[in-house]
Amino acid sequence: MVSLLPLPLPLLLLVIGALALPFEDPVFDAAYQGAELSDAFSALRYIGNGVVLAGKRSSTPGSRIFRSTKYGADGSWASVGEIEGYTGAHTYWFGSHEGVVVTGTGDTGNVCMMRSSDWGATWRVILNSTEIDALAGSVDPGAVFSPLHTGNGRWIACLRSSKPGYHIIESTDDGETWHHLGASGLVAGARKMILTKDGKTILYGGAFADKGAAGNTGLFISRDLGLTWESHLLSEQIFSGLEDCGNGTYLVGTYQSGKTAIPTISHSRSRNVAIVITRLKHGLTTGTHIGLYTMGDGSFDIRPDAEVSVVNETTFTYANPGPDVPETPDTTGRVNYAADQKIFRSTDYGKTWAQVATTTVYSALTYIRSIIHIGDGLVYAYACANENSWADRALRYYKSTNYGLTWSLMGNQYTGPYGPLNAIYEATVVEGKSIVAATQPDSAILIADLIPLA
Repeated sequence: MVSLLPLPLPLLLLVIGALALPFEDPVFDAAYQGAELSDAFSALRYIGNGVVLAGKRSSTPGSRIFRSTKYGADGSWASVGEIEGYTGAHTYWFGSHEGVVVTGTGDTGNVCMMRSSDWGATWRVILNSTEIDALAGSVDPGAVFSPLHTGNGRWIACLRSSKPGYHIIESTDDGETWHHLGASGLVAGARKMILTKDGKTILYGGAFADKGAAGNTGLFISRDLGLTWESHLLSEQIFSGLEDCGNGTYLVGTYQSGKTAIPTISHSRSRNVAIVITRLKHGLTTGTHIGLYTMGDGSFDIRPDAEVSVVNETTFTYANPGPDVPETPDTTGRVNYAADQKIFRSTDYGKTWAQVATTTVYSALTYIRSIIHIGDGLVYAYACANENSWADRALRYYKSTNYGLTWSLMGNQYTGPYGPLNAIYEATVVEGKSIVAATQPDSAILIADLIPLA
């Protein structure tokens, strides 16, 4: 479900109808396909010079970071090899500037921070977990997120620390050495921050409240490159969907703004019995889908060779071929969940904010992980399911053609050999010609050409 605010329907349709889309809707293909349920690529960035980098979630030795030197094209992806001293399991966010790239690990295992000076071809650890603990004020930071180059060899990065005042570290020698930066006004840790197009303003999504400040997360904005911060939307958990659309228009998305219990539906598994389910499902497009064996909300299973026919936005049927089996209504009484997220918009460089959409995903924990402005007002937002419940293949993506003022539900953008997507962790626009996306739960890297409308 998507709620389009604040325009009344007649005016909304007028606005949408008057806009010309610059590109056709993207159609993704797999540029790299991992194994079924092998988790995700949790970081992805185009760094220029034809190079796209992807960081692995639940990585194993020799598969930490993958690299393409051909703009993310199919067949161009390869691991950079094992990184000496690497610790942790998940690689998050690449910051880059003129061939220098910085990234960190987090959430699982001991944290480290890495640097490359050759466009991501080779890497070395520049901060180990002990050194990062010290920078975090002797509090286990849990993660290093979102390294950001602010100019003249200066970098800053987020620490996931719950100790007040220990959220930002700084380097003034192009990422070689780091120290604690006292940043006034921050009361939350962030997964992501971005430098806006003016080169002076930083948007910082507060997702993790300080100890003693539960719920005090929100959005933080610095207008002096990270020294001081102003707070906005303090009742919201802002996640990693942050975007600058130009001319002072910013968009941010939230993490699990609400949760609604949904009772399990009884159903039959008899051969070729078509069952009509009258519940909104996660964006399945009209047509027939072969081999879709989970619908993402956990209420029932569909055999891998089932045919699922989507009737409309709220109704679909499925038939299970194969040997006859007795009708077995599900009476387990399981309860499943739908969680909401919100999209907020500012048109005055972040001074004031308005909610412009509410999105719903059928999963207990949901996030808007990525928002990307393609150009000329065309924006995509990716609302994702619980990263710890890979059966929830419930990704939904939303499109705006007017710089995020109004939004349309577009469904689950890709169905691969193992089913639809759980999440798009991060998407990046490559030279204005394609979108490359990092996905969960089958470790696929997707690519879609941006085809101008005739």
